[in-house]
Amino acid sequence: MQEVPQKPTTQWHIIGILSLVASVLVPILSMLKAMFARNNAYDTLGQDGLSSGVGELGGHIGEVLVATAVGGIVSLICLPVGIYCLVKHSRLRKQQREAQLTQSPSVP
Repeated sequence: MQEVPQKPTTQWHIIGILSLVASVLVPILSMLKAMFARNNAYDTLGQDGLSSGVGELGGHIGEVLVATAVGGIVSLICLPVGIYCLVKHSRLRKQQREAQLTQSPSVP
């Protein structure tokens, strides 16, 4: 039989909650960054036109793509990690409760 951990499983709970929060907030923040970079690209296009600001315009477009990709990647990593940690926390809590029930004397 497995030994039941006596310490609280709060670290799994905290990691799970933080991962789920990050999987929601990071894509939102990366989209916000992409919006600012897109606005900078439009400003460059409006000021210089197509002929003089092509390199700078490409840099802003690349910034938009990188911000969007980073948000998606972080979300794809954090969501499964958060779910795993919360499930692990739940299982450990269940084991702790079952161990407490089996160790406590029965009431007649």
